[in-house]
Amino acid sequence: MALAVGILVDDSSGDIENTHRLLSEEGMPLPEATLHGAAGLPSDPGFNLAISCVFTSVIFLEGPAKYLFTRSARGRLCDARSTAFRGH
Repeated sequence: MALAVGILVDDSSGDIENTHRLLSEEGMPLPEATLHGAAGLPSDPGFNLAISCVFTSVIFLEGPAKYLFTRSARGRLCDARSTAFRGH
């Protein structure tokens, strides 16, 4: 799970860097820069499947950990499904 979270943080920082570059260097408006910055990230079906498998295992957690991680896992699973079909 730590590796999956690390990959997500790495992708997030790449998205922020792309968006910042588009805002500062190319002068794009924020909504357009955000969309183009996110589109610059790779979309690999194998990666999405692996991340989905990791976060699906949260279903089997018990106690406080289940309540801490379930919402994040659901969000990531929805995100993996949507990026799998975005056409890149």
